Amino acid sequence: MLFVTREFQMIFCVFLVVSMYYLNSYFVFRAPAIFSFDGLKCPFCFGDTFCSRVDRVDVRLTLIDYILDKLDRKTVFYGKFKDHPIVIKKLATTEERFHLEDKISYLFDHQFNYYDYKFEEEARRFYYESLLLLNSSFHDPSYKLKWCPTLTGVTQFFDPIIQENFYDTIALNIWTSLVLNPEPLMLQVFKAEDGWPVPKYFGSCGQAAFVAYCGESLNNYFHHSWLLRVHIAEELLQIAQTFTFKNPKIGVYLRDLSYDNVVMDPHLKVRVVDLEHVILVDKNEAPGMPSTWYSIHRSEHFECQNCITYSPIIICSHHLSDHNFYAVCKEFFHSESPNDYGLLHSLPNNTLYDDKIQLIKHYAELCVQPTNNESRFEIAGKLKKLLSEVKNEENFDKKRPTLLYEYD
Repeated sequence: MLFVTREFQMIFCVFLVVSMYYLNSYFVFRAPAIFSFDGLKCPFCFGDTFCSRVDRVDVRLTLIDYILDKLDRKTVFYGKFKDHPIVIKKLATTEERFHLEDKISYLFDHQFNYYDYKFEEEARRFYYESLLLLNSSFHDPSYKLKWCPTLTGVTQFFDPIIQENFYDTIALNIWTSLVLNPEPLMLQVFKAEDGWPVPKYFGSCGQAAFVAYCGESLNNYFHHSWLLRVHIAEELLQIAQTFTFKNPKIGVYLRDLSYDNVVMDPHLKVRVVDLEHVILVDKNEAPGMPSTWYSIHRSEHFECQNCITYSPIIICSHHLSDHNFYAVCKEFFHSESPNDYGLLHSLPNNTLYDDKIQLIKHYAELCVQPTNNESRFEIAGKLKKLLSEVKNEENFDKKRPTLLYEYD
């Protein structure tokens, strides 16, 4: 009996080792052999522009990934398309799909089916349904994209997507994105090709979006060299600048900026990879604007761990907000611990530019919680200039090739 017990223990241990190995080992599959992209029935989906290319995607995943996919979780997978590293995002859960189907049934009064209905004839209707949805998004917590305060510039927002296809089913894709997840929509309006710090969007198929792989999250660089972290900090301030000012008609305010949602590629370019939760402020003037419209919104700082406090109502009541700068400084340059500057931790004792180090500390703190009437825009500008000067003095461009391999 003792022999059997030991034998069983040995077999069980071997089984555990083999199981853990295979659960965490990567396998490569052709996407159609692994995934079903019809969880959302088109045209009520994120789009079908990538469906004809899905069979050329090689997916890299573990058995754990495969199990999560079968459990119908929102998941992210990695693969290759034409030798380009890509990310596959499955953006709708079963619960969200039921929510969508309820809305569709309500709009069609339960009198249609996917196979007989001529959806192309509904394009104009769903374009206006999208406008109504945006108009109510500000007050409805279920909508992740908040558009405010008026719809004056909304046609300019949709133009890059609709173009000549107004009467095509793309209007239904837009409506679906607004209901479920606006990220595919955002990536088509604020394109990487136009200089926005986001991944390149290849297209969608059913409930999945296919985007360029842009590197590892900033969590992976927290203990890299001081110089690399200075570069990342400068890039983050530029991201705040870009989303706030790049589009003259729409202010883009990020609601979920975190180490997990920002990445850096091997060329040291930093990008935001999660655009699911955003506030879009229409900067066009219209009758009935709030009385505070022409003043600049200044974010209030509240001390809380791993959180950023903000009010969409207040942000939407101004033509310009410093929210993005506050979010960057609070999330990445601040800590509840004294003398801890987040990503800028372990500031060096360098007598060559000690004055600059002290100023970096000063402006990092001031950016989170300005005193008197100091502007975060000016504070962030001064901090960004200091970081750039440190990079120049440390010969950043010359050291660039090795920085990914250097740690403090």
